[in-house]
Amino acid sequence: MSVSRREVQAQKGLRATNREPNERGLYSRDFMVEPTSLCNLKCPLCPVPAHLHRPGTHMPMHTYREVVDDLAGYAERMDLWNFGEPFLNPEIFNMIKYAEDRGVKVRVSTNSTYLGDDDVAKIFWSDLSAIIVCLDGASKETHERYRIGSEYGKVVEGISRLARRRRATGRSRPFMRLQFLVFSYNEHEIDAILDLAEDMGVDQLALKNVSLGTWVREHLRQKMARKLLPRNDKYRKYTLGEEALDLKLRDPVCSWAYENGVVLANGDVTTCCYDSSGDHVFANVHRDGGLMQILTSARMKEIREQIVARELPVCRTCQYSDYGSTLVNFEARS
Repeated sequence: MSVSRREVQAQKGLRATNREPNERGLYSRDFMVEPTSLCNLKCPLCPVPAHLHRPGTHMPMHTYREVVDDLAGYAERMDLWNFGEPFLNPEIFNMIKYAEDRGVKVRVSTNSTYLGDDDVAKIFWSDLSAIIVCLDGASKETHERYRIGSEYGKVVEGISRLARRRRATGRSRPFMRLQFLVFSYNEHEIDAILDLAEDMGVDQLALKNVSLGTWVREHLRQKMARKLLPRNDKYRKYTLGEEALDLKLRDPVCSWAYENGVVLANGDVTTCCYDSSGDHVFANVHRDGGLMQILTSARMKEIREQIVARELPVCRTCQYSDYGSTLVNFEARS
């Protein structure tokens, strides 16, 4: 059996957003819940831990159950990450199973450092629908340059272990996306990562555009852009001029106005995943009657209007772009 490769450009922003409210007065059946704000790595462009100005904590299981119980019967998918490494939460596999058992499909994004034999067995036990496994180099040197604290060999073996076990058991879940952040120093490895992804047996490779951090000051972002952004414009969401750094594609209305915010690890609800420190928290699932009540409240309507008008401080430095990553699908061909 051979494998074919099919490349597509991911759809983001208003092109991939429903802007007509449904029967619940919401626009999306997808949700983002943060299982932890702690991480075992120190990636340079991530605000964890040095620039995350809120306590690092795991989401308690009782908070998580309250959220899932509120969404069950309505939600189609839950992205179980935000800031932090999800597999650090000791309850993560119970969390996944709790949602999957109630008809909510779960997708997890991991730095791929916790994919040992026991972890892989628990992933299958939890019936996880989809997983994003991160590998930012086709060599030890490039991967570990960004994923500080990670070991390239262990990451490759962990991803391969999950794919092998899935293949050996004849399962199709979890859907596996390998994510590769494209930098100036690893873009020469794109062909190699394509071959490695196919060899490992993942379903899809995402050649992801780097974000230069909403939390980063503008003058530093300019320096980082010239040092880190790839030369190939295809893999950049920025236009890089002599003095200006602009997002390549930005809709007049941010699509987060039609999303369902983010539930942080302590139960707080904030505007979007770009509010890393929770500066724009406007409710809490315990204090304000549960997530669905929050999302259908007058306060949520105000928040949506503020996002549309880009009135929030986070909007002024936001690095969200509607230019999607390049996706390569690996499809079996008999």
